Amino acid sequence: MEREASLRSILDTEGLFRFASETDREAVASALRDAYDAAWETIAPFYVRAVHRMLGDIRAAAANGATLASVGRDGENCRMIVLAFEPGLDIIEIPINRSVVRSALADLKRHHGRTFPELDAMLGTMAWKAPSDEEIADAARNLTTLLRRRGLPVDEPEPRQDVILLDNGMRGTARAALKQMYWPTARGTLVRGLYLFRTAAYFDPHPHADRGYLFDLDAAGSDGGKNLLVLPDDPDLEGLTFRANDALVVIEVLTSGPKLTPDRIDAQGHPVQGWFRDHPLTKGVNPVHRSARYTDPRVQEGVLRAVREAIGNHARSVALRERRGADVQELLRPGHERMVRNTRDWIAGNLDAMHPGLRELVSTYCWRTARWGMNVKLADAVEAAGLSAETARTVWTEFDELRDDTAREAFIERLAGSPRES
Repeated sequence: MEREASLRSILDTEGLFRFASETDREAVASALRDAYDAAWETIAPFYVRAVHRMLGDIRAAAANGATLASVGRDGENCRMIVLAFEPGLDIIEIPINRSVVRSALADLKRHHGRTFPELDAMLGTMAWKAPSDEEIADAARNLTTLLRRRGLPVDEPEPRQDVILLDNGMRGTARAALKQMYWPTARGTLVRGLYLFRTAAYFDPHPHADRGYLFDLDAAGSDGGKNLLVLPDDPDLEGLTFRANDALVVIEVLTSGPKLTPDRIDAQGHPVQGWFRDHPLTKGVNPVHRSARYTDPRVQEGVLRAVREAIGNHARSVALRERRGADVQELLRPGHERMVRNTRDWIAGNLDAMHPGLRELVSTYCWRTARWGMNVKLADAVEAAGLSAETARTVWTEFDELRDDTAREAFIERLAGSPRES
């Protein structure tokens, strides 16, 4: 019943779908239903089980008067799950991302004479892209406006209440930056982060301010918070798998919700972010592997809505069972382990072993880190060559059959140097 109500709501979302016939509507409904079911059986129990582990610390923080805030699109999922178990909590939504924080820091340095030596040491170990002049302009003021409007105590240099950030993780950059920008002289653990995953960064000025609930690794044990390009061992299927970049792509891409990450914050303190319906699929995925029924950007947005609905409905269902005496961690263990195994199979190339619905989703929307750059180059070359759909598919199929990066690069160069198809 909840599934069908959620699907009807998605199909009737204002401005999303335009159906020429009832047959077309049912085709999309069938695709969304399969996406919902795949998420219900894999992603949802994994996510809910992880956030459920935070609840004890969240309840304690709330009882002590802390300000609770979810960060970004990942944080929205955490917030939704927490509220399923504790509907009376007040959790602020902060729609920011790494780029917004980076631009605000650059603005404070360039235009306001601020310095952040401790933060610079921490962030200097990471690959932060330098923001443009346009991105920097008024970025700090606009971020402050957003945070003030949302209810964070940005005008109090020594707030009495803790600020608790909920997010997927990983290294605490948002937590560290907000602390240094707004409360540099306050106690070190004023701002804390509760995450699914945590790998601490080198030179974090407050390394004990964060906690991860699926894994929690210090800087020495995680090489300063670096993600892995290879699949790590995960003998108990607890979640160490998600130290791998390709695993993080799966969880973050499929649970991001219907909006794109914000481009910036405007002068009124509102995030400037578009909808997936208005943007083509990423070029980083080989189109040969994509499912035809999932490639329309509007269907992609519908899928991302369906995944989020599955997570929320799953959390509410489990919360009800907990109130009746169920052990949530044991109840969700099979689904949690199913998600970890499926993610490992995806990375290892054992596609036949995967949940068929999840396999279809990741094959359509998720890229492999090692192939991203070459896939984008080939997509650009195909576009520049003006190839027909049939010819382009042949090109991508031939490319997919290559097993050597040198051969792949040569293949792309040959296509880029060929005359445009008339």
